[in-house]
Amino acid sequence: MIGRLIAFCTFLLSVTCYSQEKEVFGRIVDAETQKPLFEANVVVPGTSLGTTTNFQGFFKFSIPADSKSLIVSHIGYQRSSLEIPADNKFLLRLEKEFRILNTLHLKYYDEKDTTNQSLESEGPSSGLRAVERDAKYNGGWKRFYSDIAGVMKSDSVQEKLQDSVFHLKFSVEVDGSIKFVSLTPENTARFSTLLEKSSNFKWESATQNNTKVVQYFDLPIRSFEEEKFTVVEEVATPVGGMASFYKYIGKNLRYPKIAKRMGVEGKVFVQFVIEKDGSITNPIIFKGIGAGCDEEALRLIRESPKWNPGTQRGNPVRQRYTLPIIFKLG
Repeated sequence: MIGRLIAFCTFLLSVTCYSQEKEVFGRIVDAETQKPLFEANVVVPGTSLGTTTNFQGFFKFSIPADSKSLIVSHIGYQRSSLEIPADNKFLLRLEKEFRILNTLHLKYYDEKDTTNQSLESEGPSSGLRAVERDAKYNGGWKRFYSDIAGVMKSDSVQEKLQDSVFHLKFSVEVDGSIKFVSLTPENTARFSTLLEKSSNFKWESATQNNTKVVQYFDLPIRSFEEEKFTVVEEVATPVGGMASFYKYIGKNLRYPKIAKRMGVEGKVFVQFVIEKDGSITNPIIFKGIGAGCDEEALRLIRESPKWNPGTQRGNPVRQRYTLPIIFKLG
């Protein structure tokens, strides 16, 4: 009799536990290429419950019924926290995680101390180290900067680039080869060909758990032109003052949905030129945080009202300006 009672209680407990679980189903893909991500980690925050995606990017597992969110991570991608939808099914697009390097000043590249201190951060709003061992360039960072500058000078590539800071994004593949990702604000196919075919660009790939993995880098590059009155007698100011300008920012800023979902916050530094007539030209991201915030900051600057130009000896001059735009939830 006691044995039957114990069995019945065990059955009731199992039914109760089962009823307190729910099954979630989803797919994880690359945000840019839409290709499935194999072995992406999916876990329930604060627990040891988790699973990984299959070769098609799909996963399915049971979690506590009161779970509200999941955390998804993959080597080389930004970690993402997302709310579980009502139907427990979703498609998540992970953004690549770029390691940000020091700025390369083309005019002074051979004088710049580019040691292994070149890595400034681990990418925007990650909170997770991308790899155990970073990719290494044969000859070290100083040789890498020198080789990059040599490619820029060859074949007059620099003549096609804007007078500003732009970003070369590339990946180091598992075989040590370098792959061109993008060059912003101007994507130059000619440069990508020179970069990928250069015999000097040999790397040791990054590793995670003793396995070779792809790693992504973001190299800011400043062009050859001299600065246009970065320091002036009378600096440029927004019409109505900075308080009025930031009021415009606060009123018109549209927080990107993906940034809200991922909990991304921080400062986006936008660099632009204020022309002699007060108009704004050539806005670029000097340092961003990703998740759509960079694009939103650029939109705000492009659509902003005119400024009062800077002056030198009483005459209006062009001035380069770097401005932080703060993204903060709540």
